[in-house]
Amino acid sequence: MLSPRYRPQRGIRGVLTIGARVVEGRTVAAAFLMRVEPEQGYEPVESPVLYEPRLLEVLDDQLRLSGWEVVDRAHHAQQWDCFWLPERPRR
Repeated sequence: MLSPRYRPQRGIRGVLTIGARVVEGRTVAAAFLMRVEPEQGYEPVESPVLYEPRLLEVLDDQLRLSGWEVVDRAHHAQQWDCFWLPERPRR
């Protein structure tokens, strides 16, 4: 299995959300994170967006999605591994 990395991988935590976004004049399905929290020690980040997400696999504690991301105006095939985490108490 190939796992190309075209940008640094950072663990982030948030609420996985499915919605719609406009890309190059057309509306497409999009997966993104809301209420994003970076892992401890990392600077705050904005959620990446996975366009036209497809559900590949569901495990006990994990969802695997595939789709594409836009980075520097180029489209890249991407796979997200999303893990279920316990909800943190809000402050």
